[in-house]
Amino acid sequence: MSVLGEYYSFRKIFRDLQKYITVGLKLYQARRTDTDAKFKDLFENLDSLLGPLETQQIKIGERAAEFDFILSDGTRVKANGYRSLLSTLSSLLLQLHQILLKVTKERSSMFFLPGDHISNLTAYCRALEGMNKILENAAVLMDASAQGQLFGEGEVSERLRGIVCSEYIARDVFYGRCLGFQYPSSTRPVIKMLAVAMASYERWYKADKDNPLRQLMHSLWKGNKYLQNPTQMGLKLDDLTLMSSVYFVKAFWSIMEQDVVKAAMGAAMTLISHSVEISHSLEIPAKNIVMEGTKGKVTLTPPFSEQLGYRPIPLLFISNKWRDGQNRGYSSKKQPQPAASGLIVHIHGGGFVAQSPRSHEFYLRTWSQELKTPVVSIDYSLSPEAPFPRPVEECTMAYAWILQNLTLLGTTGEHIVLVGDSAGGNLAVTTAMKILEYGLRLPDRIVTVYATFNLTSAASPSRFLSLFDPILPIGVLLNCMQAYSDVAPSNEEVQRRRDLRNRVLRAKGVYIPDPNVKNVASPSVPRKNPEKERTEAPATDSDESIKKVPPSRPPPPSLAHSSSTQPLLAAADADDDEEEEENRSEDVVVSNGGGGGGSNGVVEEGDRLITVDLSDDSPGTSESGESETRLTEDTTPGTGPETEMVDFVGRQKKPLKKRPVLTHQGTASLLYCCREPEEQDRLPPAEIEKMTCELVKALGSLEGNKNPYMSPGLAPDDMLRGLPPVHIIGTTLDPLLDDSVDMARRLQSLGQPVTLNVVENIPHGFLCFKSAGSDQDLEAGQRLCIEYIKQGLGITSNGHP
Repeated sequence: MSVLGEYYSFRKIFRDLQKYITVGLKLYQARRTDTDAKFKDLFENLDSLLGPLETQQIKIGERAAEFDFILSDGTRVKANGYRSLLSTLSSLLLQLHQILLKVTKERSSMFFLPGDHISNLTAYCRALEGMNKILENAAVLMDASAQGQLFGEGEVSERLRGIVCSEYIARDVFYGRCLGFQYPSSTRPVIKMLAVAMASYERWYKADKDNPLRQLMHSLWKGNKYLQNPTQMGLKLDDLTLMSSVYFVKAFWSIMEQDVVKAAMGAAMTLISHSVEISHSLEIPAKNIVMEGTKGKVTLTPPFSEQLGYRPIPLLFISNKWRDGQNRGYSSKKQPQPAASGLIVHIHGGGFVAQSPRSHEFYLRTWSQELKTPVVSIDYSLSPEAPFPRPVEECTMAYAWILQNLTLLGTTGEHIVLVGDSAGGNLAVTTAMKILEYGLRLPDRIVTVYATFNLTSAASPSRFLSLFDPILPIGVLLNCMQAYSDVAPSNEEVQRRRDLRNRVLRAKGVYIPDPNVKNVASPSVPRKNPEKERTEAPATDSDESIKKVPPSRPPPPSLAHSSSTQPLLAAADADDDEEEEENRSEDVVVSNGGGGGGSNGVVEEGDRLITVDLSDDSPGTSESGESETRLTEDTTPGTGPETEMVDFVGRQKKPLKKRPVLTHQGTASLLYCCREPEEQDRLPPAEIEKMTCELVKALGSLEGNKNPYMSPGLAPDDMLRGLPPVHIIGTTLDPLLDDSVDMARRLQSLGQPVTLNVVENIPHGFLCFKSAGSDQDLEAGQRLCIEYIKQGLGITSNGHP
């Protein structure tokens, strides 16, 4: 879609949302019940959020195209972090549109659950506010960046890190009720399953492992609770993914490596994956490898560390057919197939800290079967026990051993393709750089998939996605980078970071409930007991007038809906100018529909964390000074027959006191009870700034990660020249997207053959999602990888070399 087309698409989204918000404000303007008051306050807040969001969207949209990558043939790859931020904003607004549609059109249905809708609207209000902060910071980065420069450095990067650390961006709703909003509906169940698993796994991780069955049952029970209570799950994931230790991340991502899971996966592999004749482990002994290269004799020494010592390097070897030279592991009368002409060398992902080739065996089997080529996957040592440079050295050693043992692997080695996903993509490029330095035979192609090429803490627009990405959250991303650079924090340091951040937030008036406390009630703006005041309030003239009115039954919900709601919804579809004129001139008296007949069920049980109780004693006024509850020029609630307050059995009810419409900044629910700090938490601005700097410092610096073999995107030109053709595959929703775009631009500037393809609407790690279900976008990403590997192997369209 062109930039102009994107602008008009957003314009339509904002216009449609404004229509439904206008309808909602009219429907709930009477504030007859607590439920109506809550809906009204939420619609007011939504109304105040749309303007700033649209301003930021237009500002970023005007320059987003400047950061696209342009191929050598002039084709523009319309993908970068700024476009991704706008795409996620669009998804969030469309999800909100669906909720508003239900609230306004299904209000009188007997199945309408006001409490659930209030919880959802509150969550999306807070999500929009968080998204607005993210876009504001992205705009700051854009203003400080030259054309095409995606990564900010120096003061800009440090400033943005401070903002991220010291501001509350409602990550809990992004991991709770808004979980996976940016992904297609077919992908969300998988995302939700992973989120529930991570939230439940913490108990297993911290518990005594002597009774695994008991812990498993408890984890399953907790998982069920999180499914029923997304708010609590969001709080838990916010805490886990922002300030957890790398050892927790390592343990969770390595679940597939546990013996019980391995046995189950082995059985499943034979049933649902592609059948291959060979799939077993090999081991490279910890011995010197001597080879002849273009620069003379090269001796590679196995890496050594005090913690691991010398270690054999394991490999996973997969071959679709038994071929000449391969060791099948058992005798057979069947004759082996001729050696293949190609070989795929794979380096797995996992943030340098987790997983193994077995975690990726599903798609490796697919590659071997479809391409009729053996696959070797390197099982390098993991951080933090084996930080940089050991993984690079092991991958280089393994590649050199492979070159010496092509016959054993059943291939002539005519074509070799080096493939890496995520952290493995980084290792694939750095391994090729090492091979180039030694003068050994290079692979014919390098294929990287959602890889990271810049391991510094430099800010980029796509990395803002990690503030709400459920696959690669910001805390996890930082932990993996620090572990690989051998500066992984201890548990005590992690706790210190958490305490510092909470002190900064409390000093700003943000009070976050503890996710480990059961049924935490949401803090609210300090006020007197409104229920007690309501019952003890002296009778007013309006009260007396109501007592004299004979009790009568209100109209049925369907009639109330047809008389008031339908004209409003019809008006929402009218021309914009006509609608604005109607909104200015029309006085509407709205009956309370069946869904808004009381305050019961406003908040689901166990989900009290996001209640919206904004009642106050002071009367609210509009900008013009008139009462916010005014319906017509001469009519106020409770003073006329049309607005008589009665329940559904004809009993008269006292009118509610007039409530103020709180300003955007003063709304308690949107920022988890953002209010005036308690006396003991109060700090002067200079002290808050000092603590923020201390927090940024405590998070650690990654400036040492500029080593070219750690961050190949920052390598000197002469270390990148001479690399084989590189095919880079990214995804629009990946926090590491800018790494791929920046690396492609860097290689192209050096005259290196490079291609960049970005797949839309799929998450980081999509290769491992392939087996979770059928999805067109996931299938497109998988097929794209196979196509590039096929080109590197020299396989033509008819399937032959």
